[in-house]
Amino acid sequence: MPKKRPYGFSPANHDRGRPEQAAIKAVLVPRTLIGVPCRPEELEKRRASRHAAARAPEQRRPLHPASQPPPFNPDTITADEPSSATIADMVAQPDGRVDRAEQPTGWKNVEIWFLSETSVQIFVNGKPREPQNYADLGFVDRRDNKKPRLAWQALRLLAVRKGTYSPPSPENLKKIEKAIQDARAILRKHFGLAGDPLPFVKSKRDKVHEYRAAFIIGTRPSYHS
Repeated sequence: MPKKRPYGFSPANHDRGRPEQAAIKAVLVPRTLIGVPCRPEELEKRRASRHAAARAPEQRRPLHPASQPPPFNPDTITADEPSSATIADMVAQPDGRVDRAEQPTGWKNVEIWFLSETSVQIFVNGKPREPQNYADLGFVDRRDNKKPRLAWQALRLLAVRKGTYSPPSPENLKKIEKAIQDARAILRKHFGLAGDPLPFVKSKRDKVHEYRAAFIIGTRPSYHS
């Protein structure tokens, strides 16, 4: 029958009468790391290194060369996939609309200057564009491709009067109203902007009844030559 341990027994009290075993236990710790006994100072160092590694930010391994995208080669671009530089250099689309890279931020950043009765030069955000004619802007008459629409004539009238036009009579207002509506639709489509580019201003107090362009419009000296 095994001998019972006395009350209050502990391994520390048990080794008090054995100095050699107590000294060995002070050096060799019962805790082991990977099955090998460690000294206290070595164990503390390993614990500190493990804590430091756990607190350190995770370092991502570099991608395998096979998984990395190939370098950019402009010679490999096809007609269906234009490069970003080509898109940025585009000014106008084939349908006459301004490219997004050249779209104005508002009507106040648009300038239209008539060079002649059929051509204009447009400034978008302060940058000039190449001169264009009424067909390039979408003002061509559908019934006769060689003539401009009445909306183009209304735009010319506003340019000569520096952006304002006051119809002299209600009859004239009805005649020009349809042309102004057509010009509004064409300008919105071309510049990609919302809002009214040609609002009609009424003021009984100031006795004003006129169209006012929301953008800058006028004529160059070449228009009158």
